[in-house]
Formats: sequence, C-alpha cells, structure tokens
Amino acid sequence: MAAFLGYLHPPGVFTVILPQVFATAWKGGFCHDLDTCTRAVDDTFVLPVQMILMAVLVYRGSDRNALSNVLRCCGVCCLIPACHMMVQQSVLPGVLAFAATLTLTYGQVSISLYMYHRFIFHAHWSARTKGFDRWLWDMVRANYVMHYYEHHRASRNPEEADKLAKLEKVSLSADSIKQKYPDDWLLQNFVGYSDRGITVQGPVGILGAFMFFSILPSGTVAILCYREGDALSASLHLAGAALGMFQTMVNHDKYHADDEALEKWLKDVPYLAWLWQSAEMKRIVHEHKLHHDGKNHNRYFSMIPFDCFFLYPIWPEKHMYPVICETIKAVLGSLRAAMENLCGKVCLLLVLAGHLVIIYSSRRSMLVILLLHMLFIHSVYKSWKMSMGNQNSKFPRSHPACKSQKPRPNTVKAKEDEQSLDMDHIHVTFFFFLLAHYLVVPNAMLLWMSGSCKLLLRQRLQKLGCLKSRPCNYPALIAKMCLDGMEAIHFKGMISQELAEFLWQDIAFVRMDASIGRIQSFRILIDLKTRCMVEATIEGSPVSAKKALTLLWFDTVFGTHVKIHAMANWGIAESVESYQLWWMQICSTMYNYFGFTVFPRMITQFWYDAGLTAECYNNIKEASKHSASAGVPFHGSIHMLQQHSPLLSFLYKVRKYFLAEFPKYKDEFPGADAEAMFVGTILHSLDHCMMDENLEDALWLDVGDSDFGSMAELMRHVRVGFVSDLPFLSFEHRYRDMHHPFFQNVYAYARSINPWFADRMDACIVK
Repeated sequence: MAAFLGYLHPPGVFTVILPQVFATAWKGGFCHDLDTCTRAVDDTFVLPVQMILMAVLVYRGSDRNALSNVLRCCGVCCLIPACHMMVQQSVLPGVLAFAATLTLTYGQVSISLYMYHRFIFHAHWSARTKGFDRWLWDMVRANYVMHYYEHHRASRNPEEADKLAKLEKVSLSADSIKQKYPDDWLLQNFVGYSDRGITVQGPVGILGAFMFFSILPSGTVAILCYREGDALSASLHLAGAALGMFQTMVNHDKYHADDEALEKWLKDVPYLAWLWQSAEMKRIVHEHKLHHDGKNHNRYFSMIPFDCFFLYPIWPEKHMYPVICETIKAVLGSLRAAMENLCGKVCLLLVLAGHLVIIYSSRRSMLVILLLHMLFIHSVYKSWKMSMGNQNSKFPRSHPACKSQKPRPNTVKAKEDEQSLDMDHIHVTFFFFLLAHYLVVPNAMLLWMSGSCKLLLRQRLQKLGCLKSRPCNYPALIAKMCLDGMEAIHFKGMISQELAEFLWQDIAFVRMDASIGRIQSFRILIDLKTRCMVEATIEGSPVSAKKALTLLWFDTVFGTHVKIHAMANWGIAESVESYQLWWMQICSTMYNYFGFTVFPRMITQFWYDAGLTAECYNNIKEASKHSASAGVPFHGSIHMLQQHSPLLSFLYKVRKYFLAEFPKYKDEFPGADAEAMFVGTILHSLDHCMMDENLEDALWLDVGDSDFGSMAELMRHVRVGFVSDLPFLSFEHRYRDMHHPFFQNVYAYARSINPWFADRMDACIVK
C-alpha cells in the first residue's frame, strides 16, 4: 500500500482529472436514466477539463502545426461518438452494428496508442518543466525519460540490443538506479515499474500506465458515450484501451525480439501466434525497429496492426499511404481467392444439382445421363489403358522401376548413359485418372476453347480492320521476359556494367511446315538500365525484336517451362498422409500427362480439324522431349540480376527458406527431392504468372513472319488457352490454402517478402 500511495505522489495532472471521473461515475451510475448520466457529466465539468488537458498535451508535443493537431484530435474524439450514435439509431442488422462498433473502438484505441507513444513517451518538452508545471506533468516526464532515455538508448546499444532480441532482461540494479537518478523518487520507481521503459510490469505499473488513457481519446470518447447514456460503449472503449496497453506495453519487449526468440515465446502462448506471426504484425515490428534506429525517432509511432487506416487522415506519415494501398490490395486478393474457391465449389454443386433434377424428372432422362457418363468413363478408360501402365514405361511413384525413384538428374545436359529429365513417366490409378477428368479437364477445356474462340474472333476483326492490337514496345517486352521470367536461367554474364548477355544453345523451334527444327545459337543483349533489348541474333545473324519475341516465347513454353514440368516429377513423394497433398501430387502427375501426351495427340489435332490453325502441330512432342532431355543450363551467375528483377529476388529468398525448412518435414514426404518440389510448385506457378503478366496480348506474336509465322500461330493459341489460371476449380490449390504446416510456414515467409507473388504460389501443377 505504501508503494502504491508513493507511486501516486505527487499525482499532478491526475489530481485534476481522476476525482472528476470518479465523481461522474458515482453520480451517473450505470446509465439506467439518460438524464442522470448527462447531468453527471455536465455538473462535474469532466469533459471540458479532459479535453483541455489532452489539447495541452498535443499542443506542447507538436513541433509544427500545433493548433491544427489539436483541432484534428478534438474532431476525431467527437466524430467517433457521433458515429456510435448513428450506428445505434440505424437499422443495421445486429451483426453489422456490432462489427461497426468494434471498428470504431479499434480506431479509437489505434489513435490513443499512437498519441500515447508520440505525445507522452516522446514528450520532450516535459524535461524542461519547472515549478507548478513540473508538478502537473511530472508523470509525463517520468514516462518520457523511461522511454526515450532508457528504452531508446538500450535498443541502440549493441550489447543490450542483442539481449532484447533474445528476450533477455537489461534491467538496472538498485544501486545503479539510485546513482543514476539521485533525489528523484518518481524516476527511481518508474525504472522498476517499466523495466527501463521496455515493458510495464506489476499491478502498480499497469494501473499507472492505464491512468494516462483518461487524458487521451479513450477518455474523451468514453465520457461522451457515457453522457449519451451508453455505459456499455464507454466500457468497451476502456476495455479496448486496456487490451491495447497489454499488447503494446506489457508485451513491448516482443517488438524487439528476433524470430527465434519470438517463436520460442509463442510456444508458451500459442493462442497469440496468429497475431504475432501475421504479415501485418511483422510490418509493425519492422517499423518499430526502424523507429529505434536513431534516425527515425520522430516517425513510425504505429503500434498495432492496421492503425494506419485511422491515423493517416489525422497524422499522416509518408510510409502510411503505400502501406494502406498494399493492405487493400492484399484484402482484395484474399477476397478474390475466396471467390475463386467459392465459385468453383458452387459450380460443382450446381452441376450435381442439375444432374439430380434431370435424374428425378423422368426415368428416360436418368437413363440418358447414366449412358452419357458410362460412355465418358469408357472413353477415359481407353485413354488410361493406352497411356498408363508398365507397357508405357510408367510405374507408380513408389515402384522401384519408376524413374523418379532414382536421384534427380543433373541440371546440365545428361550424357548418353545417364538418366535425363522426363516429363511423363509416373503411373496413375484409374480412379484418380478418372477423377482428374471430372475435376480438372472440364475447367481446362473451358479455358482453352473459350480462349481460342476469342482469339479467332479478334484475328478476324483485325483482318477486317475493325480491331487493332494494343501498342507494344518489343525491345522492352523482350527485356521483361528475360528478367521477369524463367528465361533468366539463360543469363550468360555481364558484357559491361549495364549490358547483360542471354544465350540459348541447341533449342527447338517450329518451321513453317510445322516440322521441328533446331537452332544452335540464340543471343540477346539487354540494357539493364533502360530495361530494353539492345540486340538479338539467331545463328549469328541480327533479327528484329518482333521476330526474337516469337522464338523467345516458344522457348519459354516448350523449352524452359517443359524442364520445370519434368523436374517436378522428382518432387512428388512416394506417399503422403494428407489427402489434400495427395490430390495435389495427382494433379501434378496428371497435368504432366496432359501436357506431354494429350496436348499433341488431341488438342493440336482439334485446332487443325476445326480450322483454328493452318497447320497441324501434333509433332510438338518432339520439341518437349528435346527440351527435357537437354537439361537445365548452368545459371550460377543469375544472382547478379536480383536487383533488376523482383521475381528473382523473391525466388532467391523463398528458395533459401524452403530448402532450410524442408528437412524438418522430410519424413512426411518420403522420396521427394526438395529442389524439385520447389521447382514443381512455386517456380512453376510463378512462371505461369509472369507469362500471363509479360505477354499481355497474343496478337503481338507475328503470324506474318516468313520464318516463324507458323510458330507464332501455335503460340498465340497456347497463350490464350494454357497460361492463365483454370476457371472454377472446385478444390484449393494455392500454398495459402494448404493445411500442412510446411506449406503454411513457407507461405507466411513468402508473404512477408512479397504478398502478390506469395498469393499466386500453387502447391501443384494445375495449369
């Protein structure tokens, strides 16, 4: 009790405000009568006194625009209760009204914590107070000294910063405290109660810290809500302030912890893992560390997730607007992802419902539906017998004769007696083969048939002069495809400080008669400063960027991308316990089969028979086989391009984390090669993603070229029908939707680097 009374002596500003608060609560009670609560607030004059104290705090803590800051703060404090009243008087459903109330409360807490940090913890003016002014604001001065002089200095001291990173104490001894703050009882106690401003501890320290909310927007909003007879909202705002204080002050040491120490702490409090491991909280922690680096002590006052949305209109900082934009994009991306999954499931349910309606409408309809399904199953069975099984050198992934049972082939071209990459060699049982034809094939057919029909219409309109393709900067497009795509593996080196050389050797291409030929040398020079192609040569002869685009796009799909598909087979495990992951592996195997066997056998023939292409490209399988067997060119120097490519920078970091994380779960993926799994999931999906982003218009491929016209015709159809995501899939296939902790960990790390790329990482090959 003595310590408690001593802590409140001298109480200063709280001598003014706290008696009024208690008197108001005593007179008004629980607001059973509106007039009683209104009179209680008005008679004690608690509201004008509270706002005057808050205005003084803001005014004296503002280096510039002091009056404007005061008006903004007061305006917000009035706006939040006004919004409360509008919500209460509206006809919003209960759930929406509750959500609106929580949002208003969170906004008030965000603003109050920001002001606590900026105007109390950084109240530089309080150190210069004297006499009555010192007595009135002495507790503000104590908070300022603990935070700015103790906490900031400790965080910048290398030895103490290392301890903070490991959640170790950097406390001062009792003798050190007395020596450091002689004859200053208040500061001597604050060092202990706030552990040098690092974390508030003990009931006395927590109560003392909470008292400051009475002269912050928490107090203003609570008083105004109470005046309107809404004691529940007033209590809610005070409870929100208490929770905010627990997060930012009681657990403040976690803002300085490294990943290892934080992960260890979360094992004791797993219910908080969702918060501290979220991308938004990691952003806040990163900004807080920037705040303590000695250069930004007047910036980055944010303390809790998403507070930028409430702070930016009042006290904008230059980093807030980009953060808000990125957050909105991430939310829209999540909604889009949810709609993707929902639409796919809804479509599947509608198809099943349609079947049931037809079946129950009449016996004849039921027989027709059953007959159609039997014919379809019979057709799929014939394809299965013709394509799968030992007679086709295809064995289950766990079979000793399966090529993927052997170590992954070298990335360089294999010798004649060595095993090479192979795109289609894993056997799939008939049940899963059939299931893929029900759950994947219709979606794939919808994409490529609709894409081809749309392309045909656009080509006809272009010939009639009714349509023009979008303008294209071909040299810039070539550079973009080389830097922001998997063609970057053909980077040879730097010719000069700004000039990068890309070289392709012994690659396949399509001749004008649709036969497959070879090009021994294809070379491109890129100016990294302007991100434009400087020169392109084929077999040593210069070619235009427009001509080079066709060959580069063909190699992107049937050269480099084929290697990704082939390598993915070694990333498939012999068995997995999770049905979700098992289905992911089935999808990868089946899509390799579709790409290598079905595409040249059926789809190219369909295009030709339907008149969509002038030539039949059913021998394209030869190009895929050549590309897979050629191996992956050495690309050790590709790291030199990281600063010029967001994609490469992202992949480097995620790959390193992926390969470090995989050994922890290796036993759950028996036989799977980590590098191949990374290539077959993350690399494959992002390659498709960048194909979609880079070549925006298929009409940019020149079908009138005298050498590559046929190849351009084929690749136009590939672009519109096989690059984008499949529509209406009824199952989750992104990393973010996988339940396994390995995929969740990789996704969380990837999202902390680049949310846009992370949200597009597939856990299988399904396009």
